[in-house]
Order: sequence, then structure tokens, then C-alpha cells
Amino acid sequence: MPGPPETLPAELDPAEQAFREGDWARARQLASALAESPGEPSTVSAAREFVSRFAPDPIYAGILVTALALFGLCLSLIGCAPTHKALQVHPWRTDAPLSDFFPLHEGDTWGYDLIDEATHDRAFLVNRVAHSDAQKATIQSGSKVTRYDLRSDAIVRADSNTMILRSPLSVGTTWEVPGGRATITAIDATVPTVNRSYPRCVVVEEVTEGRRLATSYAEGAGPVKIEIYSRDPAGEHLAQRGLLRSFRLGSQPSQ
Repeated sequence: MPGPPETLPAELDPAEQAFREGDWARARQLASALAESPGEPSTVSAAREFVSRFAPDPIYAGILVTALALFGLCLSLIGCAPTHKALQVHPWRTDAPLSDFFPLHEGDTWGYDLIDEATHDRAFLVNRVAHSDAQKATIQSGSKVTRYDLRSDAIVRADSNTMILRSPLSVGTTWEVPGGRATITAIDATVPTVNRSYPRCVVVEEVTEGRRLATSYAEGAGPVKIEIYSRDPAGEHLAQRGLLRSFRLGSQPSQ
């Protein structure tokens, strides 16, 4: 997935460092000051691009990162160039290993585009498995750590004991989540993302009061799309999306 230009003007070093440290407000402030300065045209142009692409409004960023915290996603700058290798497709099995749809092996990494539907602002996100064994996995996102229990019939967020995916992988499989229920609504969805479409995705919808969360898991890739819908008396509307741009499983090349 694209990151910032390989060579940024030295004047933008403080803004880039602030962004990497998660201080989006300061990153935006520093880059905005350069973008409005009467400096070198190339520096001003790079600063404007930095503000528009890599330094989202801090309030917006905080809301979306919190909303997507179930995957431990965090704002970051990453530089993986996508390739387009075909994923292997096998005959459907309702008892297929859940790890086929959410790999959690050490080193697995996903990069996402995050879109706010109201403002059309965008941000980049990265999610990496820092540690895993046969029963547990840890996702590292900056200083944030999310732990998962890997059970024979479910993948569970350990901190809240919440299942995010469970067997059997068939339409109608349902389970309780805090404040509501989760249901597998599709096992053969074709899901478009930033660079490609993924066939035969398992779609899980979590419905709670005031919110619906739809997550699409692709075989051999993991979560490829996350959609958050707000619900109010006026109806339901799409609020935020996370779309997979690239991923790397273990030592395999980026895809």
C-alpha cells in the first residue's frame, strides 16, 4: 500500500515523526504551517499533500480508530506495493479452519484505507501479528495490543471474551456479542476492495443498539472490508469503511 513519498523535504521531518508517534494534531499543525508558508514550491506542495493524505483531522482519526479497535488497527505510514496473485479456491467446507479466513500467524500484516463517509476524509491503517502460538495471538498496533484466543470453533477477543468468527461457516450461524448478536449472513460474497475483488467471502454482521458492523473475511487473506453503519430514528446509514489495500502473510510477498 502506498505510503508517503520516499524522499520528503527535510522541513517535513518533524511532522512525519509526530504522525508516526500518533500525535496527529501536531503532525497536522506542523505540516499545515509549511503548506501555508511562502517557502520553496516543492516543499509547500509536499506539505499540502502530507496534510491531505497522511495527517487526518485528529478528532476524525480518534473516532474511527476507536470504532475499528476490534482488529487493533492504528493509523500509520506503510509502504507495501500491492501485487495481484490469485488466491487458491477450494470446495466449500462449513468446517474449514477459521484460520483460513483470519490468519493469525506471527508476522501477518494488513494495510487498510479508512474512509469517513460524511467527510470523505481518508487515513491509512496497519495491523500486524506480533506473536502467535496454537492457542493465542497478539496484534500490535503502535502501543496498542489486542489479544485473541484461538479456539477450535471460534476466534475470540480475549479482553472482552467476544467471538468475532465461529464455526460452522454457514449462513445463519449466530452468537451473542456484548449488547447484541452476530450472524454469518453470507459465505459466497464477492467483495471489492482498493485494488481487487475477493470471491467467496464470509460476511459477519454484528447488530447492537445504534450500530451495525459488517466484516468480510476472504479465504487466504483475512478481513478485507469493515463497514460501520449508524442507526437512528431516521434510518441506517454507512458511517465508516475500512478497505484492504495490501497484505502479507508471514514471509510471503505482499499481495
